[in-house]
Amino acid sequence: LHEINDKETCWEYMTKKGFPMPARLGHLYPSDNSLIWKTPNNAAKTLQDLLNLHPHVFIKPADGMQGQNCYRLSAGLRDGYYQLNGNSVTAKELLLHVTGELLIEEVVINHKDIAALHPKSLNTVRIITLRPSGENCKIFKAFLRIGAGDMTVDNYNKGGIGVMIDEKSGKLQ
Repeated sequence: LHEINDKETCWEYMTKKGFPMPARLGHLYPSDNSLIWKTPNNAAKTLQDLLNLHPHVFIKPADGMQGQNCYRLSAGLRDGYYQLNGNSVTAKELLLHVTGELLIEEVVINHKDIAALHPKSLNTVRIITLRPSGENCKIFKAFLRIGAGDMTVDNYNKGGIGVMIDEKSGKLQ
């Protein structure tokens, strides 16, 4: 279970197994009233350096769950501001949200058909499989998760919507 619960360990495990994963861009952490970008090779750079290379990123805690403290961060529309989950914030306001070290990943873009369901969030299909001893994997449950309102995540505890998928027909129930 550790491979699944810890986001860094899960990312490394899935990457080694050949699964496509969002690019890991390093870590973001507060330091002396500013935010520091620790690159994948451990160089310390500024938040502006990060956003100059990657204008849109997704930041989240390594051990978080249910969309807690997960944000889409983008360069602001004007100097001194940033976009945090679509809301304009100052650097000082942004520091209130980044209280510890966060993972930085590339932003994943929905296919246009699934994005039409809720364009502001990453909408996902989740498939839970089980593998009984000596048997092939079987689908236990499958569901579509969709964001709602101003959400950038599709998590239930944030108000997202979940719809079961019939594993035989592939249709929403």
